[in-house]
Amino acid sequence: MKESFLKLLISGNFSEADELVKDMNISELGTFLIDIICKEKDYFPEYTYLNYKMKNASESELYELHIFACSMLITFFDNASGVYSSALYHAKSALKLKPNSRKALEMLLILAKDKTLLLSKDEIKEYTERLAKIK
Repeated sequence: MKESFLKLLISGNFSEADELVKDMNISELGTFLIDIICKEKDYFPEYTYLNYKMKNASESELYELHIFACSMLITFFDNASGVYSSALYHAKSALKLKPNSRKALEMLLILAKDKTLLLSKDEIKEYTERLAKIK
């Protein structure tokens, strides 16, 4: 199934790929995609597929997809140009969906270490303070 799924992703047939994984929840889908990424590190369609999934996701699924996309970018595609900017977008989007999200705040602070991103000192301070208030 993984090989068929990857072929569909590479050819841009996301709706057909979606049919193959329609019974997976977001967590299972994440594990499935990570397994593919670990074997096929030169490909990037998994990330594009996540963006496709976001179009029709419920709010809770959308939050999880943004978190997963941010994690995927930071972990597996960190050498690609512009990846941290995309990861920043996903972390901020997740935070908008769940303003008290520990995961999103932690990801934002991880990304704040990259000096090429345009995060102000005030933003970093805000994220740090918000994270400190979450138990």
